[in-house]
Amino acid sequence: MKRSLSVGICSLLCFAGAAVAQTRGFFLTKNAVQGNAAIQECQKTPGYHMASLWEIYSLSGLKYQPTLGFTFTDSGSGPPSGGEATGWVRTGMAADGLPQLQAGTASCTGWTSNASSQRGSAVYLNPHWDDLIYPASATTNTLPQVLPWKTAVSGGWAPQCNSSQKVWCVQD
Repeated sequence: MKRSLSVGICSLLCFAGAAVAQTRGFFLTKNAVQGNAAIQECQKTPGYHMASLWEIYSLSGLKYQPTLGFTFTDSGSGPPSGGEATGWVRTGMAADGLPQLQAGTASCTGWTSNASSQRGSAVYLNPHWDDLIYPASATTNTLPQVLPWKTAVSGGWAPQCNSSQKVWCVQD
């Protein structure tokens, strides 16, 4: 009886502890690099890799690392925002070598190309809090949502891979 009670308590506590989400660090590199050097730029910091937008989309489980990354005067302990804080970001799409032009699909051919004919996806945190959207089910009592990320575009398309951008990095 004693053994089954302790196993039951341990199971309850052990699984409850496993459900607690850990905060992951993230940062925007201080250096800007061309698309073919984006992955390596994050690997310069042990324990970090180039982030997919989907790894950093929701900031609630993340902690910005201002000592590792780029900051502005008013960044405090949080991430910088605005177009000057743009960084390359992984898309989660296949890198088939075909020129992808749109942000969200473009990846500098899997971050191996710095050709002007190739494009890569880059994002920045939206500094304009009045860029609001209302959910599809909006009612008069629904509060608007602030979109956290904006895509960097050049001439309507994702940035060319021979342009230099900072890189969003996230903890392994």
